[in-house]
Amino acid sequence: MTRAYSYLRCSTPEQLRGDSFRRQAEGSARYAAENGLILDDTLDLNDRGISAFKGANRDASLGRFLAAVEEGRVAKGSYLLVESLDRLSRQTARKALRTLEEIVEAGITVVTLSDRAVYTVEAIDNDPLALMRALLVMMRAHEESSLKSTRVAGAWARKRDRARQSGEAMTRRCPGWLEIKDGRYVQIENRAVIVRWLFEQAISGRGKRTLAAELNRRSEPVWGRGKRWHDSYVQKILASVAVFGRHAPLAGREAPIDNYFPAVVDEDTYWRAQAALGTRRTSGATAEIGRSGNVFHGIGVCQTCGGAMHFVDKGARSHGPVLVCGESRVGQCENTDRWLPDSTRLICIAALDIEGSGYSTSQETARAAHDAVVTAKTRVEAFERRAASLMEAIAAGAGASLAAAHAAAEMDLATARRSLADAEAGLRAVTPSGDDTEWILELLRGQVEDPKTWNKNMAAALTRTVKKIEFGREGSVRIERRNGTTASAEFPHGFWRRRGEILVEHNAGWWTSERGPDGRQRKRGKK
Repeated sequence: MTRAYSYLRCSTPEQLRGDSFRRQAEGSARYAAENGLILDDTLDLNDRGISAFKGANRDASLGRFLAAVEEGRVAKGSYLLVESLDRLSRQTARKALRTLEEIVEAGITVVTLSDRAVYTVEAIDNDPLALMRALLVMMRAHEESSLKSTRVAGAWARKRDRARQSGEAMTRRCPGWLEIKDGRYVQIENRAVIVRWLFEQAISGRGKRTLAAELNRRSEPVWGRGKRWHDSYVQKILASVAVFGRHAPLAGREAPIDNYFPAVVDEDTYWRAQAALGTRRTSGATAEIGRSGNVFHGIGVCQTCGGAMHFVDKGARSHGPVLVCGESRVGQCENTDRWLPDSTRLICIAALDIEGSGYSTSQETARAAHDAVVTAKTRVEAFERRAASLMEAIAAGAGASLAAAHAAAEMDLATARRSLADAEAGLRAVTPSGDDTEWILELLRGQVEDPKTWNKNMAAALTRTVKKIEFGREGSVRIERRNGTTASAEFPHGFWRRRGEILVEHNAGWWTSERGPDGRQRKRGKK
């Protein structure tokens, strides 16, 4: 027997809550029974909440059906049952007809259940009325959707105008730390406290995963249907411009509305947090540092090949942990020198540009100036991306309606660039003697009992200050700081060793290397 496939689609929440799907499914079952067809439901051709106005359903169930036809999983001569042609497409009549032709030319018979019309290649070619009927249905469907789209867009435009003028809420939906009362958004104070805490912690250098874990440890109630806090939701809060009151409608395709929401933090705090999070992403400093002991994770690279430097500790059978180029371990780099743990503290001193007795309060000023530059750069980059996105949309024919949004983005960009110029001037006005505070000196003096805590805190200090540390051969190190300064250092043999060497302690406290007479590594036990 011939098989039939029922394609069901509805696009609005009202249709999903109503009778649309049941009506379409029963109509397909009834037609199959009356015409001796086997109703095949193995492909699950249900497009729930998907619009056909712009052809989105061609990337969903309808697209899967067309692929199954092309692959031969749906036999030629099969039937496709739809309530009406507007279920297949609400695009322009030309595009909708192309979709219908693609289906029937693949050998599929299309039946519209509302009028029991049958469409095949022969029917369309030989019956002009069938083609005209299909075109009229398609034209009507597109006109209805186009008119509805215009009316909805106009209604939302009026809502946005009222929101800009009076702060009237456009919808009851709002961020998790707000609620709506008497048509206005107000803060939920205990949640606003958490938002402020998240921003404070992000600025201090903590990551989203750590913050989510802390909220779970504190048993803070989640804001929604979830059972626990996730790092993705923490990231969503930290990235939301709503925290300082801004609403960005239509995913940035319209001019933003400032002071739409009550601000939980100020705009400067928001951008400082974005700068801190951006530093973490580019540096790669994560919780792995505390476990691996590699304070140079994400910033330490091989000067020869550019690969990451790894700490390697093979336990009792080795001669202690070493820092080595990861590519050299798989034979992809010639830099096989091993850096020993005693070099770590000295490299940190050189990288942070601190001498134990050279710290002064002027470094607080330098650190603040440097943080201001990083924050300003983050704002400039964000506005550049937004302005470029809007320009691409306008160039692609999105319409003049985006011109105002693009003009606003350009104004924001110009303001951000002026702020960056001021911040850079402020940085140049202070002595770049370091970005670090007294607690870093305590770290360098070793005044921390727990090695993992030392690793974690030192890694955070390096991440804020250092962009890259290049480990060369024969003890050479090159340091590139985030404030634009660079430094180089040479470490004597003993703070590093060559591959295959055994290092033994000299009476004077220095290190030497030993090899056997044949040049091979001597076998020695641990002291």
